[in-house]
Amino acid sequence: MSVPADPIAAAIHPDPYPYYADLVAWRPFDFDARTGLWVAASAEAVRAVLSAPATRVRPPAEPVPATLADSAAGELFGRFLRMRDGKPHGALRQEVAGALACHGPAAVAAETNRQLDRLLAGRRSLDDIVDRLPPLVVGALCGLTDPALPEIAMLAATFARGIAAGRPAGQVALARQAAVDLGNRLSGCGFAGLDAELAVANLVGVMVQSYEATVGLIGLALIAQARHPELAATDPVAFVDEVLRHDAPVQNTRRFMAEDAVIAGREVGAGQGILVLLAAANRDPQANPRPDAFCLDRPDRQVFTFGLGQHRCPAHGMAAVIAATALGRLAGRVLSGQPIRYRPSLNARMPLVG
Repeated sequence: MSVPADPIAAAIHPDPYPYYADLVAWRPFDFDARTGLWVAASAEAVRAVLSAPATRVRPPAEPVPATLADSAAGELFGRFLRMRDGKPHGALRQEVAGALACHGPAAVAAETNRQLDRLLAGRRSLDDIVDRLPPLVVGALCGLTDPALPEIAMLAATFARGIAAGRPAGQVALARQAAVDLGNRLSGCGFAGLDAELAVANLVGVMVQSYEATVGLIGLALIAQARHPELAATDPVAFVDEVLRHDAPVQNTRRFMAEDAVIAGREVGAGQGILVLLAAANRDPQANPRPDAFCLDRPDRQVFTFGLGQHRCPAHGMAAVIAATALGRLAGRVLSGQPIRYRPSLNARMPLVG
């Protein structure tokens, strides 16, 4: 099998893990001339980058992607708390995380089953069900109700597909229009404790953030289930936890240097970017012994997939329950040994499952 061309291409490579293992062993934190980025691969380096005071989630000179500038999509993106740094924004992120934490696993599973009932009744393809389910569940748990919910969830998914780096112009244009439509449909909605504009934006932000990660997680869990049916049947929640570590739906994230700093023993300059290989850190033997084995009873499992610290995804628990619930309802729909294709992405691992 071919080796990934670079650590970005690895995200949708059929098996990037031997390549990641070499990076962890020999280049745990190093500059990659091909991509022009520093690359953090080991668990130690990933922790160092994600906790470094000098790093930011967006380039300081480009807080909003250039493709979204001067548009409603750019204004919406600019209000996402997960894309902003600093103590005031950290406190507001805690407001959002607290609101999401109010929904326990039983409530998330119940809403997932309700939405699955509707999707399955519509005789949709498996890929369509997996694609639609996460924004429907997250939107419903955040207070959106029928009949508006399906359209809003679809708009949120359209926005999510178009704002990621490297997306074609057509998808970006759809995302721009989706932002306008979301603003019109969601006026007065969102999280208590935030002002009106932040409340709407971060309701969209949670739906967007959960979209690729949870769609990918469901698909990867279904593939793993086909390979390990006996394990999936014993404990779906533990099974999904191990999928998150073993084959991460979010393979990488990025950080940007606001100032010169020493990180993981290396001098990194202001303005430079860092590719943080979450999936490689998950397979670092220093974090998870026997990293290539798929083990439900793995002691002290270290999972980097949803990030660390103040920018850790606030809906990580919700995503795992949605995937575990879907796994039970969609069992047996993916055949073991079938070739796997992934949706184009620079950071997410979203398989096409049928």
